[in-house]
Amino acid sequence: MLVVLLVMSAVVAMVTAVVAGGLLLPARHVITREREVNASPDRVWARVAAPTTYATWQRHVRRIESLTESPMRWREFTVDGAFTWQCTDAQAPHRFVARVIDDDVQRQTERAVALEPTGNGTRIRCTEAAVHANPIPRFVYRYLLRPEPQLDALLDDLVRTIDAAASADSAR
Repeated sequence: MLVVLLVMSAVVAMVTAVVAGGLLLPARHVITREREVNASPDRVWARVAAPTTYATWQRHVRRIESLTESPMRWREFTVDGAFTWQCTDAQAPHRFVARVIDDDVQRQTERAVALEPTGNGTRIRCTEAAVHANPIPRFVYRYLLRPEPQLDALLDDLVRTIDAAASADSAR
């Protein structure tokens, strides 16, 4: 009986620590990552502003279902579930912004991709802003899932697919 009581106490203490830790974190977080690619902003824009191609170059996207063209909406089926996105700002070839519009997700996310010409190509700046209303997912996302590696993977995939396309073009 004492063992059960100790185990239950430990579980309650852990849950309390997670909730308290989540309450101490801000509900909104913003992260930004950058990469440079040896390609024009137009070439990068062709990938970024075409959600129907995401499954061909983003490793975590399994498939895309196009929903509407105006406003541009699509459903992204990823390793983490399915999310409905809507483009909220598109200024070719400089800025593309989309946000998750599902009401039933734990995290409301907006992702902005800014493209800036450089002497050798394009600087890609990706900013993700997310809001976690619930303190438990806020804690889990901040300390266990970490958004930075996911955004890094997205940018690495984008650079890889653009470099591959450029190599194929130069081989012709």
